[in-house]
Amino acid sequence: MALLSVACCIQNMLLACHALGYGGVWLQVYPGEDAMNAWRREAKLPNEILPLALVPMGKPASPLPAVNRMDAAKIHYESWQGS
Repeated sequence: MALLSVACCIQNMLLACHALGYGGVWLQVYPGEDAMNAWRREAKLPNEILPLALVPMGKPASPLPAVNRMDAAKIHYESWQGS
């Protein structure tokens, strides 16, 4: 459950960041061994610590316009046909 809890926490952090007028991005570290080991070295983390993500946040240099990324072709209306 720890991985799911961290994922929920990061999402909430990014939502709060946005609500306060800041920008942020979720950069995946886990499960890539090379990325996890690089961040362990960079942050001087002990081997038993599992780095999952890097979440940089800050004030945007300039505001970006809203972009509508909705693509109706990617929406599927299906139903589950389970037993």
